[in-house]
Amino acid sequence: MDEVQKKVQAVSTFSLSTDGWTSRNNESYIAIVAHFIDEETKLQSALLGCINYKERHTCQDLCNFMKDVMTDWHISHKVAAIVSDNAANILSAVRLGEWRSVSCFAHSLNLAVQEATKEISDILAQVKDIVEFFNRSTQDQKKLIATQQQMNLPVLELKQGVQTRWNSTVDMLQRIMKVKDAVIATLALLLSDLTITESDWQIIGVVLLLSPFYGITVKISAKRNLTFVKSYCVL
Repeated sequence: MDEVQKKVQAVSTFSLSTDGWTSRNNESYIAIVAHFIDEETKLQSALLGCINYKERHTCQDLCNFMKDVMTDWHISHKVAAIVSDNAANILSAVRLGEWRSVSCFAHSLNLAVQEATKEISDILAQVKDIVEFFNRSTQDQKKLIATQQQMNLPVLELKQGVQTRWNSTVDMLQRIMKVKDAVIATLALLLSDLTITESDWQIIGVVLLLSPFYGITVKISAKRNLTFVKSYCVL
């Protein structure tokens, strides 16, 4: 902690990023991370605060939380910008604190891809149902693995996608396409209601043309790369 404080105090300008999430226990958390260039011109990040957030998520409460963290670290006068997702309450909190707001590019990119894939939401939902079906049952999963082995396919477990993360959807689609024949054969024996039509399989293949967005998201999320978002720390 003392070492981090020394580094923080030695820096003249920061960008901050903040995000909130809900745990599996349905508890809310919020965190603030500082991004800066140290005296050796290396990009650094430091967690300034992460709390179990029991207050209402109003813009005033969020603004007060961020102000308190800045005061505790004595950096209120050093903040060049605050990076966040596009949630209305956090954007309002940043405006209320009169800080410069920068929307998270990865989040905006994710929203754009989600909008582009709305027309095939039914197909994506069906793929998720198939993945959940095999993940719920160890026995059914073993049957899928056995079918992969019989077909000389790579033995791979299916991956579940998360609606709010495009990268996880790409992972899910790429994985199921690799073992497509085994999935079709196993479902025909276990649960034919979940079968995907050939035309839907073709659409999944076309959707994977959007996979470059995956690489872009990974690139801009790298901790040691000076991305557009983090470049605000040197303004």
